[in-house]
Amino acid sequence: MDDLTLAAYAKKIYGFAYAKTHNVQDAEDLSQNILLDLFRIQKDPREIGDLDAYVYRVCRYAWSNFYRREKRYWQMCPDESLSDTPDGADIPDGADTPEEAVLQKELYAVLRRKVMNLSYLRRQITTMFYFENKSGHDIASRLGISPATVRWHLSESRNIIKEQIEMENNLYTPRRLTVYFSGNANNGSLYGLRNDLMTQNICIACADRALPVEDICETIGVAAVYIEEKLADLCMMGYLKKTAGKYRTTFFIRDASFLSSQKQFEMQLFTPLADAIDTVITRHLGDIRALGFLGCDADETLLRWDFITAAAHDYMVEYSLPIHSTIPLRGDGSRHWIDASWSDQAIAEACGGMEEPLYDYIRYSGGCAGKYFGCDTAFLQQFDPPILTGYREFDTRTVEQLSSAAKQAREGVSENETERLMLTRIIEMGMAEMREDHVHMQIPCFTKAELTAYQSLTQTVLLPEITAICGDGLAKSYYNFVYPRLPADLDRAEKEFAATRFYAPNAIPYLLYRAGKLPLPEQAQNTVCTMLYERA
Repeated sequence: MDDLTLAAYAKKIYGFAYAKTHNVQDAEDLSQNILLDLFRIQKDPREIGDLDAYVYRVCRYAWSNFYRREKRYWQMCPDESLSDTPDGADIPDGADTPEEAVLQKELYAVLRRKVMNLSYLRRQITTMFYFENKSGHDIASRLGISPATVRWHLSESRNIIKEQIEMENNLYTPRRLTVYFSGNANNGSLYGLRNDLMTQNICIACADRALPVEDICETIGVAAVYIEEKLADLCMMGYLKKTAGKYRTTFFIRDASFLSSQKQFEMQLFTPLADAIDTVITRHLGDIRALGFLGCDADETLLRWDFITAAAHDYMVEYSLPIHSTIPLRGDGSRHWIDASWSDQAIAEACGGMEEPLYDYIRYSGGCAGKYFGCDTAFLQQFDPPILTGYREFDTRTVEQLSSAAKQAREGVSENETERLMLTRIIEMGMAEMREDHVHMQIPCFTKAELTAYQSLTQTVLLPEITAICGDGLAKSYYNFVYPRLPADLDRAEKEFAATRFYAPNAIPYLLYRAGKLPLPEQAQNTVCTMLYERA
């Protein structure tokens, strides 16, 4: 096999080896043996129908040989180091070869894992019947159900376990999601949907079809006890829908295949828009500076990033298609849509051969955009271009400090110790600096009157000129491309949200940067694409 195929399976092979040997050194030795066996195979991977199953058989064969060779050393180890069979379960005697002994041990380990994957009630029934030797009548009495129901659950459990053992060689690769929400949320993590890998993979597993608990567990490789609480939270929030004992994800997840086609289309759609916005902002940057806001004398490159991204936001909001459906009401009282896609890393692992320009666009065209943070005196609008910065979150206290620094830039450094400390903090963040005892803001800071003047310039000059160059039909073109490619059985409201998601303002400055028309600003971590607006 070729090096690329071996590299793709290396982590999984090591995981297999460690699960068998429970020892780092032995796992490394066994992994090397497996990789060497695969390397010697004179077959093109494309000629192998089920490559995962083929690799798994090679792994099992190599493990059998490895155990036979090392058996004399392992006989000195405690038996539990070689087996994780259920407590009290006897291993059948009579194995003629080391391979048979290994397979018998593994069978008990597999059975225990499969029982742990069953739903709560079936897990109780199966454990009491097979491992506690209780009769069907005893189980029925203890659980308050009929003996016929016990027999039905036992039959279903046997069928499920049999099917899953037959599928044991399926290898699952967990995927990380990038998740945003549109609307309001009471829980920043969305009950694990934004940051918990297991929660995300539950949703991925249920994205294409409804699954019972047992199949979810088998797909992602965890016991039911570890996902039951997560399933409850996901259903409470409406991220999963449970029907007839099966779970289905309610929102659309853009996987690597969908993203590659969508982003390829986006690049073609947005490139003329990026050129139009750059032309108009460059032409009127002097007019924007003339508004006299704090920070109007900042570095030109930094201001171009600020106002090009802001203009992209204004254009996309202005011409986005309306969503006629009501924003989903969540179980905690919040209302929001879910915007989810595979992470950059997941896309890279799935699409190793993707062309670099497309992969870079996927990586750098997204990022959080149009977010707001506020306090009583001011609010902050911010975009996070991935080519320059990661996600930034400013709390109320930071916005208060920025507002105080802006006030001192207008009126002079305060004698109040608290306000001076606020200014010091903003200077440390690089969002202001002292020049000859005067405060100079490094981000645009607008008074209410200056904001009104800027909005008027946007509506009467900037947007009309941009529209005159590239038209107002881009959102409709985006909708017509995306909608037919969405799953046919996806809820109509979710399809409408996904197809009208004509919003990627961070893509515009990235396209200009890639074309050599917009250089990267220096020391922009906290300052880039950040604007402060005073409320009064």
